[in-house]
Amino acid sequence: MMIKELCRSAFLVVGMHRSGTSAFAGTLSRLGLSIPATLMAPSPANANGYYESDELAKLHNRVLRSAGLRWDDWSAIQQNWFAGPPATAYAADIVRFLDGQFARSASFVVKDPRICRMVPIWRQALESFGAKTHVVVPLRHPDAVAASLVARDGLLAGESYLLWLRHLLDAEQATRDLPRVFVVYDDLLADWRAAVAAMERQLNYRWPRSPDEAAADIGSFLDPKLRHHRPPQRYPDRGDRAAQLAFRGWDVFSGLEQQPAPSPSSIAELADLRDELDQIPSLRRLPLGIGTAAGHMVRLVTRLRSRLAAAERGSLPVPKAGE
Repeated sequence: MMIKELCRSAFLVVGMHRSGTSAFAGTLSRLGLSIPATLMAPSPANANGYYESDELAKLHNRVLRSAGLRWDDWSAIQQNWFAGPPATAYAADIVRFLDGQFARSASFVVKDPRICRMVPIWRQALESFGAKTHVVVPLRHPDAVAASLVARDGLLAGESYLLWLRHLLDAEQATRDLPRVFVVYDDLLADWRAAVAAMERQLNYRWPRSPDEAAADIGSFLDPKLRHHRPPQRYPDRGDRAAQLAFRGWDVFSGLEQQPAPSPSSIAELADLRDELDQIPSLRRLPLGIGTAAGHMVRLVTRLRSRLAAAERGSLPVPKAGE
């Protein structure tokens, strides 16, 4: 692919599922960044909208299948796969998508949690499209993400912890040399002005529309009352390995909010976490579909238990809009 002169600004919202990625993308759109013309329709899981292209989500699913994965598989993607013909072809597909959506846009935002797993492809595509890449990494405590995924998809907590860790490990490693900012989702809801100012400062970019101009739109869009899953005030000691790994990861990632360049000790800890995660086989990789079938059965039971418990409390769980 030909590489164009960098004449555009691209903002990738790169975060785990149910971590506020839609809220961040929606906020950035109100600050003047272009979004895809055709977006996923809102749903009970995201009543305020996904700010995500259905066409792009389907493309990303094809990328994952080509690499032998699916969205809920925490297995690693081998780095040499990104240098192969399939990855190059998908980068060209992304360029065609960008040409169709943002040919006349000076700045735009793209959001899909699956991007965490395929940043190298996106970097190649954006360079070919002539866009300088900026990265926004929403952070949400793994306990809250796990609670949201149980309510929405019936995933086991352990599965959610490992998926959370894999998405953030991949995203952090692949963006280490790019302009980037880590922002805790709760901070965006609590004080969006401070969060927007931090993004502007750390990314060294002035928004096309000032926060004062966008204040009414952002204020009506971000509603903290819609956040249904909150982490505990004091995190309990967890005996299971998945939770321990996720909490170790949280300690490192949350520290990047103030200093997005990890220290040597943080880099070493992230490498250790990656090595340990690589040793945990995904249910999706067990032979003859056994893992997938077992996972479906366990998730059905988990979802039923969640709904029964919610019914006893008098209300069914509703995932937060914009997570």
